[in-house]
Amino acid sequence: MKGADRRWLLGVAAVLAVAGTVQASENKADVTDADRGYSNYVYDNATVPPGTIRAEVRAATINDENDPKLNFIGRPTSSNLVSENGGRFDVIGSYGLGVNSEVGFDIPTLISKQRKQNPTTLVESTTQNEDIGDMTLYLKFRRPVAEHCTAGAGVELSLPTGIERKAFGTGELGANPFVATRYQKGRFGAGIHVGYMVYTGNVDNTLNYGAEIFLRGTEQYVLRAELNGQHFSANGQSYDNVIATPGIDLNFFPNFTIRPMGIAGLSTDALNWGVGVGLAYAF
Repeated sequence: MKGADRRWLLGVAAVLAVAGTVQASENKADVTDADRGYSNYVYDNATVPPGTIRAEVRAATINDENDPKLNFIGRPTSSNLVSENGGRFDVIGSYGLGVNSEVGFDIPTLISKQRKQNPTTLVESTTQNEDIGDMTLYLKFRRPVAEHCTAGAGVELSLPTGIERKAFGTGELGANPFVATRYQKGRFGAGIHVGYMVYTGNVDNTLNYGAEIFLRGTEQYVLRAELNGQHFSANGQSYDNVIATPGIDLNFFPNFTIRPMGIAGLSTDALNWGVGVGLAYAF
């Protein structure tokens, strides 16, 4: 599955490259702050306009069928886990505090079906759990630093609302300070970020990073290509959870965006694959 995912990603990259060379048509539109990342939404160095509320609901399938090393919240699994499949549902809200500041939240709900094998008897068993995950809150600021370029910083708080015994939460409070930058000119936009999540208790701290590229075709759509990664050590072992989430934003109606996307694991520790969609409305 991993090889197929990578070939698919290369195909998406080729589409993005071709789109970038297409000459502007009569429907030309520029990339703006309304064009946001999917997996990097919180860290993307863009903000909603002052006084604007942006609400988004998301649903995605998640699949890892090759002896998963990390669970759906990115923490180490038990050694006898054979596969994990399920889904994630998110309710995301954002509010523009000012011209260059934003506050928001993400409330996730997880569904996980795990297949385990007893190392002694080799007998397999299946368990399924459904519940809320760790809720996050965030606040970020930015400012122009050059023509077409902004830099910013923020903090994300991870609240221990997830059910720890179901592997849907860490059981600890986390704080993730991060810095980000974004460049956009005409039909092209790009950004990067880096942060460091620090937990209370015995949860291992996590370096996190990401990048995103936007290419707008017409007023009706913009192409997205995103990379999101985490690095941490636990029990004497290092883990790298790196995924790609290419997708497209469809702007068929004012203030309403349909956001289909795909998930592909790029590291041996990452989940295999998934697909999802988001529905966003600003008012």
